[in-house]
Amino acid sequence: MFELLTQVNPSLNSKFDMARLIEAKDPYTAGHTWRVANYGQVLGAALGFQPEQIEMLLWAGTLHDIGKINVPDEILCKPGRLTDEEFAVLKRHPQDGFDLLSGTPEFNGVLNVVLLHHEAYDGRGYPLGLVSEEIPREARLFAVVDAFDAMTSNRCYRPAMHADNAIYEIWRNRGRQFDPEIADTFIQLYRDGLLEHVIGHSDFGVKVGACPQCGPVIELSNNHHLDQQIVCPICNTSYQLQPTTNGEWQLSSLAG
Repeated sequence: MFELLTQVNPSLNSKFDMARLIEAKDPYTAGHTWRVANYGQVLGAALGFQPEQIEMLLWAGTLHDIGKINVPDEILCKPGRLTDEEFAVLKRHPQDGFDLLSGTPEFNGVLNVVLLHHEAYDGRGYPLGLVSEEIPREARLFAVVDAFDAMTSNRCYRPAMHADNAIYEIWRNRGRQFDPEIADTFIQLYRDGLLEHVIGHSDFGVKVGACPQCGPVIELSNNHHLDQQIVCPICNTSYQLQPTTNGEWQLSSLAG
């Protein structure tokens, strides 16, 4: 099991803060960057990536969507289907992220992922329409894990899909959207139970709390404590963390 870095070079903190702002802009994506980074590391190890490459996957997963900082909230959080014009704006986020990071040498290793994680194996992706092995392997890896987490997360325009169904979609689109070898390896990791520590979790393995109104959208960090008031970012309902009889915790709503 891999964990996110607890400390980063101070000169890089602003970029990580910007990555977290993406989730602040769109609370339905709570924990998305954490999960994508961790799926990427697990899958990279299974595919034989070297340790320094696996460390790069962590950074790449954390920063892959940083270009969405430029997407207007009314598009990023729109509850219905995007128009063609709105989707064209959203599709600029890989290039925007690339442009944002390309001036910093420390991020050179993540640029392929930031720019190309929406490319498709059959050439129907964006922004460049690359085909098969024209797409760098690390970008093909993140095409799989990013799609899986998107499907298994609640979004403003649809509820989360069960992980079994998302795995079926990965299998169904192998050789089209996804590299077949990478898709098959990810599917096997899921079947072997090796993704359970990531699915449905947020920062450093803490579960994302489920609001009864809105679903699993309440991100809980390690500094939350029992009896602390926590507010759902979608409907503003207040909750407290309370212990359960089996030694775990639950979110209990506060009256009024």
